[in-house]
Amino acid sequence: MPNQNDFLIRARRFEDQDRFDLAVKEYEQAITIEVGDQSLAYQGRSRALVRLGRLEEAKSDCQKALALNPQLHLAHSVLGYIYLKQNKYELAQEECLAALRMESRDVTSLTNLGYVYLRQSKYELAEKKFLAVLDVEPNNIASLANLAIIYTNLGNYPKAIELCDKITQLQPRNVEPFFQLVRIYLEQSRFQLALGQLNKIFIAKPVTLKIYPLYAVVLVNALLKYFGRLNIFFRLCTILTFHIVALFAPLFFSAPLGILLSVFVLLAIVVNLWFCNYKYRDPALTLLGVFSLGANCILYWIFVWIHQLIEFYLRSLFGF
Repeated sequence: MPNQNDFLIRARRFEDQDRFDLAVKEYEQAITIEVGDQSLAYQGRSRALVRLGRLEEAKSDCQKALALNPQLHLAHSVLGYIYLKQNKYELAQEECLAALRMESRDVTSLTNLGYVYLRQSKYELAEKKFLAVLDVEPNNIASLANLAIIYTNLGNYPKAIELCDKITQLQPRNVEPFFQLVRIYLEQSRFQLALGQLNKIFIAKPVTLKIYPLYAVVLVNALLKYFGRLNIFFRLCTILTFHIVALFAPLFFSAPLGILLSVFVLLAIVVNLWFCNYKYRDPALTLLGVFSLGANCILYWIFVWIHQLIEFYLRSLFGF
Protein backbone atom coordinates (compact mmCIF):
# COMPACT_ATOMS: atom_id res chain seq x y z
CA MET A 1 0.00 0.00 0.00
CA PRO A 2 1.44 3.43 -0.92
CA ASN A 3 2.77 5.48 1.95
CA GLN A 4 1.60 9.10 2.13
CA ASN A 5 4.93 10.25 3.54
CA ASP A 6 6.73 8.98 0.43
CA PHE A 7 4.61 11.24 -1.76
CA LEU A 8 5.14 14.19 0.58
CA ILE A 9 8.90 13.69 0.61
CA ARG A 10 9.06 13.50 -3.19
CA ALA A 11 6.83 16.58 -3.49
CA ARG A 12 9.12 18.61 -1.23
CA ARG A 13 12.13 17.42 -3.20
CA PHE A 14 10.51 18.68 -6.41
CA GLU A 15 9.75 22.01 -4.70
CA ASP A 16 13.42 22.38 -3.78
CA GLN A 17 14.22 21.85 -7.47
CA ASP A 18 11.61 24.47 -8.53
CA ARG A 19 9.66 21.75 -10.35
CA PHE A 20 6.35 22.81 -8.91
CA ASP A 21 4.12 21.10 -11.49
CA LEU A 22 5.59 17.74 -10.48
CA ALA A 23 5.28 18.66 -6.80
CA VAL A 24 1.56 19.31 -7.33
CA LYS A 25 1.12 15.82 -8.80
CA GLU A 26 2.86 14.22 -5.84
CA TYR A 27 0.70 16.16 -3.39
CA GLU A 28 -2.39 15.05 -5.33
CA GLN A 29 -1.31 11.44 -4.88
CA ALA A 30 -0.85 12.06 -1.14
CA ILE A 31 -4.35 13.54 -0.89
CA THR A 32 -5.94 10.44 -2.43
CA ILE A 33 -4.56 8.27 0.37
CA GLU A 34 -7.16 8.12 3.11
CA VAL A 35 -4.74 6.86 5.77
CA GLY A 36 -2.63 9.82 6.92
CA ASP A 37 -2.83 13.53 7.53
CA GLN A 38 -4.38 15.06 4.42
CA SER A 39 -4.08 18.56 5.88
CA LEU A 40 -0.30 18.50 5.27
CA ALA A 41 -0.86 17.46 1.66
CA TYR A 42 -3.35 20.29 1.08
CA GLN A 43 -0.98 22.74 2.76
CA GLY A 44 1.96 21.60 0.65
CA ARG A 45 -0.01 21.70 -2.60
CA SER A 46 -1.20 25.24 -1.83
CA ARG A 47 2.41 26.35 -1.56
CA ALA A 48 3.32 24.79 -4.91
CA LEU A 49 0.21 26.22 -6.59
CA VAL A 50 1.15 29.71 -5.40
CA ARG A 51 4.53 29.34 -7.09
CA LEU A 52 2.69 28.40 -10.29
CA GLY A 53 0.47 31.49 -10.01
CA ARG A 54 -2.72 29.47 -9.46
CA LEU A 55 -3.89 31.56 -6.51
CA GLU A 56 -7.57 30.58 -6.38
CA GLU A 57 -6.73 26.87 -6.30
CA ALA A 58 -4.08 27.54 -3.67
CA LYS A 59 -6.58 29.47 -1.55
CA SER A 60 -9.02 26.57 -1.72
CA ASP A 61 -6.31 24.15 -0.58
CA CYS A 62 -5.36 26.41 2.34
CA GLN A 63 -8.96 26.54 3.48
CA LYS A 64 -9.28 22.74 3.24
CA ALA A 65 -6.05 22.29 5.20
CA LEU A 66 -7.19 24.67 7.94
CA ALA A 67 -10.60 23.01 8.11
CA LEU A 68 -8.80 19.74 8.92
CA ASN A 69 -6.19 21.32 11.20
CA PRO A 70 -6.58 24.99 12.27
CA GLN A 71 -3.11 24.94 13.86
CA LEU A 72 -1.18 24.84 10.57
CA HIS A 73 0.70 28.12 10.73
CA LEU A 74 2.13 27.67 7.22
CA ALA A 75 -1.36 27.41 5.71
CA HIS A 76 -2.31 30.68 7.43
CA SER A 77 0.89 32.25 6.09
CA VAL A 78 0.25 31.13 2.51
CA LEU A 79 -3.36 32.30 2.72
CA GLY A 80 -2.15 35.68 3.98
CA TYR A 81 0.19 35.97 0.98
CA ILE A 82 -2.66 35.13 -1.42
CA TYR A 83 -4.89 37.82 0.09
CA LEU A 84 -2.00 40.27 -0.11
CA LYS A 85 -1.58 39.54 -3.84
CA GLN A 86 -5.32 40.10 -4.26
CA ASN A 87 -5.14 43.43 -2.38
CA LYS A 88 -7.45 42.13 0.36
CA TYR A 89 -5.44 43.72 3.13
CA GLU A 90 -7.76 43.10 6.08
CA LEU A 91 -7.96 39.38 5.33
CA ALA A 92 -4.21 39.22 4.69
CA GLN A 93 -3.52 40.91 8.02
CA GLU A 94 -5.84 38.50 9.82
CA GLU A 95 -4.14 35.41 8.34
CA CYS A 96 -0.60 36.71 8.94
CA LEU A 97 -1.41 37.50 12.57
CA ALA A 98 -2.91 34.02 12.97
CA ALA A 99 0.31 32.48 11.66
CA LEU A 100 2.43 34.67 13.95
CA ARG A 101 0.41 33.66 17.00
CA MET A 102 1.58 30.11 16.32
CA GLU A 103 5.12 30.97 15.18
CA SER A 104 6.17 34.47 16.23
CA ARG A 105 9.47 34.39 14.32
CA ASP A 106 8.06 33.20 10.99
CA VAL A 107 9.94 35.38 8.48
CA THR A 108 7.41 34.89 5.67
CA SER A 109 4.45 36.01 7.79
CA LEU A 110 6.38 38.95 9.24
CA THR A 111 7.39 40.05 5.76
CA ASN A 112 3.89 39.71 4.32
CA LEU A 113 2.40 41.62 7.24
CA GLY A 114 5.00 44.33 6.69
CA TYR A 115 3.90 44.56 3.04
CA VAL A 116 0.26 44.81 4.14
CA TYR A 117 1.05 47.81 6.34
CA LEU A 118 3.40 49.37 3.77
CA ARG A 119 0.79 49.27 1.01
CA GLN A 120 -1.62 51.04 3.33
CA SER A 121 1.00 53.69 4.20
CA LYS A 122 1.08 52.51 7.83
CA TYR A 123 4.79 53.12 7.97
CA GLU A 124 5.40 52.73 11.69
CA LEU A 125 3.66 49.34 11.83
CA ALA A 126 5.46 48.20 8.68
CA GLU A 127 8.79 49.32 10.14
CA LYS A 128 8.25 47.16 13.24
CA LYS A 129 7.57 44.06 11.17
CA PHE A 130 10.56 44.48 8.87
CA LEU A 131 12.80 45.16 11.89
CA ALA A 132 11.44 41.95 13.42
CA VAL A 133 12.51 40.11 10.26
CA LEU A 134 16.02 41.55 10.65
CA ASP A 135 16.13 40.23 14.22
CA VAL A 136 15.78 36.74 12.73
CA GLU A 137 17.74 37.34 9.50
CA PRO A 138 19.99 40.42 9.83
CA ASN A 139 20.85 40.44 6.11
CA ASN A 140 17.35 39.93 4.71
CA ILE A 141 17.50 41.98 1.50
CA ALA A 142 13.75 42.45 1.07
CA SER A 143 13.35 43.87 4.58
CA LEU A 144 16.36 46.16 4.18
CA ALA A 145 14.96 47.47 0.88
CA ASN A 146 11.48 48.01 2.31
CA LEU A 147 12.87 49.82 5.34
CA ALA A 148 14.79 52.10 2.96
CA ILE A 149 11.51 52.90 1.20
CA ILE A 150 9.77 53.56 4.53
CA TYR A 151 12.52 55.88 5.77
CA THR A 152 12.50 57.72 2.44
CA ASN A 153 8.75 58.25 2.68
CA LEU A 154 9.16 59.49 6.24
CA GLY A 155 11.94 61.88 5.20
CA ASN A 156 14.62 60.05 7.18
CA TYR A 157 17.09 60.19 4.29
CA PRO A 158 20.32 59.40 6.21
CA LYS A 159 18.85 56.13 7.51
CA ALA A 160 17.51 55.24 4.06
CA ILE A 161 20.90 55.92 2.46
CA GLU A 162 22.61 53.79 5.12
CA LEU A 163 20.33 50.83 4.33
CA CYS A 164 20.84 51.22 0.57
CA ASP A 165 24.60 51.18 1.11
CA LYS A 166 24.28 48.00 3.20
CA ILE A 167 22.33 46.28 0.42
CA THR A 168 24.97 47.20 -2.17
CA GLN A 169 27.63 45.74 0.12
CA LEU A 170 25.70 42.48 0.44
CA GLN A 171 24.71 42.34 -3.25
CA PRO A 172 27.01 44.51 -5.38
CA ARG A 173 25.15 43.58 -8.60
CA ASN A 174 21.74 44.57 -7.22
CA VAL A 175 20.80 47.88 -8.89
CA GLU A 176 17.53 48.48 -6.99
CA PRO A 177 19.26 50.37 -4.14
CA PHE A 178 20.71 52.76 -6.74
CA PHE A 179 17.19 53.53 -7.98
CA GLN A 180 16.13 54.26 -4.41
CA LEU A 181 19.15 56.55 -3.98
CA VAL A 182 18.19 58.37 -7.20
CA ARG A 183 14.79 59.07 -5.71
CA ILE A 184 16.29 60.24 -2.41
CA TYR A 185 18.76 62.60 -4.08
CA LEU A 186 16.05 63.95 -6.39
CA GLU A 187 13.85 64.77 -3.41
CA GLN A 188 16.83 66.54 -1.83
CA SER A 189 17.60 68.37 -5.11
CA ARG A 190 21.09 66.83 -5.09
CA PHE A 191 21.10 66.26 -8.83
CA GLN A 192 24.81 65.55 -9.25
CA LEU A 193 24.59 62.68 -6.75
CA ALA A 194 21.45 61.39 -8.51
CA LEU A 195 23.33 61.35 -11.82
CA GLY A 196 26.15 59.49 -10.11
CA GLN A 197 23.76 56.72 -9.03
CA LEU A 198 22.29 56.51 -12.53
CA ASN A 199 25.78 56.08 -13.94
CA LYS A 200 26.35 53.19 -11.51
CA ILE A 201 23.16 51.54 -12.77
CA PHE A 202 24.25 52.05 -16.37
CA ILE A 203 27.64 50.44 -15.67
CA ALA A 204 26.07 47.49 -13.82
CA LYS A 205 23.14 46.93 -16.25
CA PRO A 206 23.39 49.06 -19.39
CA VAL A 207 20.25 47.44 -20.85
CA THR A 208 18.03 48.59 -17.96
CA LEU A 209 15.67 50.77 -20.02
CA LYS A 210 14.03 52.59 -17.12
CA ILE A 211 17.23 54.54 -16.38
CA TYR A 212 16.88 56.59 -19.57
CA PRO A 213 13.72 58.50 -18.61
CA LEU A 214 15.25 58.93 -15.16
CA TYR A 215 18.22 60.67 -16.75
CA ALA A 216 15.74 63.11 -18.28
CA VAL A 217 13.97 63.53 -14.93
CA VAL A 218 17.23 64.48 -13.23
CA LEU A 219 18.25 66.90 -15.97
CA VAL A 220 14.81 68.52 -16.23
CA ASN A 221 14.56 68.96 -12.47
CA ALA A 222 18.09 70.35 -12.35
CA LEU A 223 17.02 72.99 -14.86
CA LEU A 224 13.73 73.70 -13.12
CA LYS A 225 15.53 74.15 -9.81
CA TYR A 226 16.72 77.53 -11.03
CA PHE A 227 13.32 78.58 -12.42
CA GLY A 228 10.97 77.24 -9.76
CA ARG A 229 10.08 73.54 -9.88
CA LEU A 230 6.33 74.07 -10.02
CA ASN A 231 6.33 76.97 -12.49
CA ILE A 232 4.15 75.76 -15.36
CA PHE A 233 5.61 78.23 -17.87
CA PHE A 234 9.20 77.07 -17.46
CA ARG A 235 8.12 73.42 -17.26
CA LEU A 236 6.29 73.65 -20.58
CA CYS A 237 9.14 75.61 -22.18
CA THR A 238 11.67 72.98 -21.12
CA ILE A 239 9.56 70.10 -22.42
CA LEU A 240 8.78 72.06 -25.58
CA THR A 241 12.50 72.36 -26.24
CA PHE A 242 12.86 68.59 -25.92
CA HIS A 243 9.99 68.15 -28.37
CA ILE A 244 11.65 70.36 -30.95
CA VAL A 245 14.93 68.48 -30.67
CA ALA A 246 13.20 65.08 -30.85
CA LEU A 247 10.84 65.80 -33.70
CA PHE A 248 13.31 67.57 -35.97
CA ALA A 249 16.21 65.21 -35.36
CA PRO A 250 15.26 63.02 -38.39
CA LEU A 251 15.94 66.00 -40.67
CA PHE A 252 19.58 65.98 -39.63
CA PHE A 253 20.23 62.43 -38.47
CA SER A 254 18.11 59.32 -39.08
CA ALA A 255 14.45 58.42 -38.69
CA PRO A 256 15.10 55.69 -36.05
CA LEU A 257 17.02 58.21 -33.94
CA GLY A 258 14.13 60.67 -34.16
CA ILE A 259 11.65 58.00 -33.08
CA LEU A 260 13.91 57.00 -30.20
CA LEU A 261 14.23 60.60 -29.05
CA SER A 262 10.46 61.12 -29.31
CA VAL A 263 9.77 58.07 -27.15
CA PHE A 264 12.47 59.22 -24.74
CA VAL A 265 10.82 62.65 -24.41
CA LEU A 266 7.34 61.25 -23.77
CA LEU A 267 8.69 58.85 -21.14
CA ALA A 268 10.55 61.73 -19.52
CA ILE A 269 7.35 63.77 -19.35
CA VAL A 270 5.34 60.93 -17.81
CA VAL A 271 8.01 59.97 -15.26
CA ASN A 272 8.70 63.61 -14.36
CA LEU A 273 5.03 64.37 -13.74
CA TRP A 274 4.58 61.11 -11.81
CA PHE A 275 7.56 61.92 -9.61
CA CYS A 276 6.32 65.42 -8.76
CA ASN A 277 2.77 64.24 -8.12
CA TYR A 278 4.00 61.35 -5.97
CA LYS A 279 6.22 63.64 -3.95
CA TYR A 280 3.88 66.55 -3.33
CA ARG A 281 0.54 64.67 -3.25
CA ASP A 282 -1.28 67.89 -4.12
CA PRO A 283 -4.66 67.55 -5.94
CA ALA A 284 -4.06 70.87 -7.71
CA LEU A 285 -0.65 69.68 -8.90
CA THR A 286 -2.15 66.37 -10.03
CA LEU A 287 -4.70 68.26 -12.13
CA LEU A 288 -1.90 70.46 -13.46
CA GLY A 289 0.12 67.36 -14.33
CA VAL A 290 -2.77 65.78 -16.25
CA PHE A 291 -3.39 69.05 -18.11
CA SER A 292 0.32 69.43 -18.87
CA LEU A 293 0.61 65.86 -20.16
CA GLY A 294 -2.48 66.29 -22.35
CA ALA A 295 -1.20 69.59 -23.70
CA ASN A 296 2.17 68.04 -24.49
CA CYS A 297 0.58 65.11 -26.30
CA ILE A 298 -1.33 67.59 -28.47
CA LEU A 299 1.89 69.52 -29.07
CA TYR A 300 3.61 66.28 -29.96
CA TRP A 301 1.17 65.50 -32.76
CA ILE A 302 1.25 69.10 -33.99
CA PHE A 303 5.01 68.87 -34.30
CA VAL A 304 4.71 65.49 -36.03
CA TRP A 305 2.39 67.10 -38.58
CA ILE A 306 4.74 70.10 -39.02
CA HIS A 307 7.69 67.77 -39.35
CA GLN A 308 5.96 65.76 -42.07
CA LEU A 309 5.13 68.96 -43.97
CA ILE A 310 8.73 70.21 -43.76
CA GLU A 311 10.12 66.81 -44.71
CA PHE A 312 7.77 66.64 -47.72
CA TYR A 313 8.74 70.18 -48.76
CA LEU A 314 12.50 69.48 -48.47
CA ARG A 315 12.21 66.20 -50.36
CA SER A 316 10.29 67.84 -53.18
CA LEU A 317 12.65 70.85 -53.23
CA PHE A 318 15.98 69.02 -53.11
CA GLY A 319 14.91 65.63 -54.39
CA PHE A 320 16.17 63.54 -51.46
